[in-house]
Amino acid sequence: MVEPVVRKVNQKRITNSKELRKLRSAPSLRRAARRRSAYHDLVARTSGSGYQSSIERNSGTGCLSSSQSSIRCSFQTFRFNESNPMAESAGPSNQEGIFYQNSVAAQYLAELLSLQPIPPGERVVEVRVEAPVHVDDMVVRYADGHRDWIQAKSSLRQSGEPWGDLWKSFAAQAANRTFDPDDRLVIAIGRRTGLSDRLQALIDRASTSGSASELLARAGSDSARTYRAIEEVLPDPVSPFRLLRCTQLRVLPLEDIEAWFARLDLGTASAVPRPLLSNLRDMVGGAARLRGTFRALPLRIRLSQGFGTDLFEPREWGLAAYRGTLQRSARVEVPGKGISAPVRDLVVWPRARRRNAGPAQDFEDEIPRWESERGSGDVNLSRFPQSDLARCILVAGPGMGKSTLISALVAGLVNTPIIPVEIALGAFAAHGESVMEFLQGPINREYSVRVDWQRLADQGLICVFFDGLDEVATSRRGPLLRRISLFSSRFPDVPWLLTVRDPAALNGPLDGELLELQPFDNPEISSLVDKFKIWSPGLDRWNFTDDLKAYPDLARLARIPLFLSIMLASWSPNTLLPRKRADVIETYLGTLFDPDRQNHLLPTLTGTRLRQVAQALAFNSLEREEIGLSRRQALQAIALHADGPADAVLGQLVAAGVLRSASDGRLQFPYPVVQEYLAAAHLVDREADQIAVRIGDVVKRPWAQVLQFALELLADPTPHVRAMLDAQDDVFSTGLRLIGRCVANGAAVDPELRNDIGSRLARLWGESSYHIRERVGRMIVDAYADPLHPEVRKRLGWRWLLNSGAGEIISRAADPALTRAVVQQLFDRKLERFMNLHDFKNALQAIGSEIAARIATSARDPDITENVVEGLVEFLDQISLSGRRRATACSHRPRRRSSVVSATRCPGCDCRPAGREQSFDGQRRARGQRMESPAGGAESPRSVP
Repeated sequence: MVEPVVRKVNQKRITNSKELRKLRSAPSLRRAARRRSAYHDLVARTSGSGYQSSIERNSGTGCLSSSQSSIRCSFQTFRFNESNPMAESAGPSNQEGIFYQNSVAAQYLAELLSLQPIPPGERVVEVRVEAPVHVDDMVVRYADGHRDWIQAKSSLRQSGEPWGDLWKSFAAQAANRTFDPDDRLVIAIGRRTGLSDRLQALIDRASTSGSASELLARAGSDSARTYRAIEEVLPDPVSPFRLLRCTQLRVLPLEDIEAWFARLDLGTASAVPRPLLSNLRDMVGGAARLRGTFRALPLRIRLSQGFGTDLFEPREWGLAAYRGTLQRSARVEVPGKGISAPVRDLVVWPRARRRNAGPAQDFEDEIPRWESERGSGDVNLSRFPQSDLARCILVAGPGMGKSTLISALVAGLVNTPIIPVEIALGAFAAHGESVMEFLQGPINREYSVRVDWQRLADQGLICVFFDGLDEVATSRRGPLLRRISLFSSRFPDVPWLLTVRDPAALNGPLDGELLELQPFDNPEISSLVDKFKIWSPGLDRWNFTDDLKAYPDLARLARIPLFLSIMLASWSPNTLLPRKRADVIETYLGTLFDPDRQNHLLPTLTGTRLRQVAQALAFNSLEREEIGLSRRQALQAIALHADGPADAVLGQLVAAGVLRSASDGRLQFPYPVVQEYLAAAHLVDREADQIAVRIGDVVKRPWAQVLQFALELLADPTPHVRAMLDAQDDVFSTGLRLIGRCVANGAAVDPELRNDIGSRLARLWGESSYHIRERVGRMIVDAYADPLHPEVRKRLGWRWLLNSGAGEIISRAADPALTRAVVQQLFDRKLERFMNLHDFKNALQAIGSEIAARIATSARDPDITENVVEGLVEFLDQISLSGRRRATACSHRPRRRSSVVSATRCPGCDCRPAGREQSFDGQRRARGQRMESPAGGAESPRSVP
């Protein structure tokens, strides 16, 4: 039989590789090879260090403060030597003790699996075996946060080393600051004896006695002797009375444990398998050597993989129906096609990267970056939640596919032990309930189920997706985030993900890792093209990406998943691709408001009138700083802008796909960016005189996008742009940058004004801090690189601009004359160390021979400084010149070394020519150095101490 073999291995802690191979070949363990794929993924994702136990989070040394429970006060003056790490405990010394300890731990693991309705103070949520603490056999954490620190003894005598070690470890644990007032010290003993009866009597009477003398007066003589035996092994001034008040005794004979398992009811739909005790006992034995921690989700997965034990939720909850509903509803709309498809057929997993907390974002951060190389994406969101990524805030601009990503994640978790649940934050904010109340109420009612979400959350068996923080009015975001934060703190094992456009909207306490979705690049674009072949067989990934290369503005737009999907949905072999983002959205809206399509919908209004109503609805909603609107608000607005019956017009908008009903009953536009575009169209058609006045709203989303669209839609935006430029701007030049972005997006300003905007941006580019400079450089690359603006050209050689757009402009131009001019500027301003020339290294390599000769000439300067020499060397290194060129450059150096540079290598090689050796520091003290101005101005000497 396999079970005795496994038991024997666990008891002896066998590590011999030959015996372990024999054990792994046992038939009962070979079943692990037939695991389900979804469970296989979840093991790695949920059993790592990311799910850190409360023991690890709260570990520490020292004694309790005087403000804590009086039960612990007597331990304050008793200090253990904790300056060095705690020694590894040897654990039980005999096979019987190990077997008994594993059996007790198996009972706690069974309680961890239970879904019975029990109070939080009795619901086990975490079990750790052989923990690195004083009471090390087991540490059990409960849903209310308290812990049991357990020592398991198959037998116990009132004397000897085990007796002394037991009470000393209890005293040390109670004195440690990780021991909370509600925690308990537990003795699990394998048989009932006279000693166990006396201990139980002392523990019972200590809880109701006011002092040690009262306890001894109430106890019999035998119990008093046991009290004295405890007192003898405890160091002064620890009182046995105080220790007994926080101690619990559990008499658990092995036969009682086995009988308990025989009648065990876990509250699950499936019956408890007969070998559960032996399976759990074996798992404890293997984990003990690694000081393993057990939680409900990984434990369920391991039981299913290794032993074929599936413990499903109670049938009366209706989770099978809930999962089926999620699976069937995991579909996404194909833009403009009037059909939907399973999310697995359309999703292209985007790249994501960890985002450091930095300066607040503004509207420019919603535009895909212009870098030519593929950006980093070190986070694989398709495997969320993972052990090292259990709680995250996902930042992405409009159209980046946040909601589609959530649908794909939900679909991927449906067939796993994790129960996914999506919460639309717009609906959640309107209810004013806690997260748990919202799950128990509106979510259960919506899906017609009776799920006990709190039981699942206590054990970390749910994953919550909070979608659309930007759809919540600004005034409601703070209280909403506090509710989410409270839920996160109350249920620390529950993974969650929250989506937001702008991290500045996180104006409340929320602890989650900040991630940023990366725009699509050629691999993702090609993958989505292949998926759209189902509806457009003539699509070819190579031809499509080649067409994008011919139109840089369009290629930048195609990096946004929504716009790319609209392009692909409207593609046909005989039509040209749109050139601007407004053209892309118009293509999509043209499908929605198509007159031929409206005829099939029994229209109340024509397509033109229906669009005007939709524009008014979009504008009115954004005026209230909301995404979407209630049915009552929609009917009121329709009555003001339409002649027909409001109910019929609203039905026409929903049938056409212009509006859709969310889970909370609110009406939403298919995509927020479409609502912003419709609002901009209303602003242009009805309130054009307000466009320039609203320049102050650019700091508020979504008005930044609305104003951009409005300026791009105006036939002649020149007067409005001039009025905006004349208005007072903020210290970040937000208004100027928004105007520059509109020009980059195709706003039709007159040539003189366009040139003036370019000059202003160029001045801002050269004078601003890094974060503003990088954003301005992005739009200069998009709008003023081809043809190259004169003011921009003057600044291409300013070294602090090389990695903020200047290098990209030089690289794109591929003009040797321009590259020579920039190199001349760099040499005139003196080369320095740590210059990054990566962005235009190809342009430099094109004139590499000329640069090598120039470096050789500069090296002959008798007044050359060490800093300049290092700059020459790094300049040569970064353009990757060949060894022959390096040798040529070196051969031009004179034999006489500069008096300033001593014992430094020759630029371009590692030789050290002879020359007069005088320290650089000595020469630096003899004369002031000249330092380049960070703003690009004149150089001034600096004094050297």
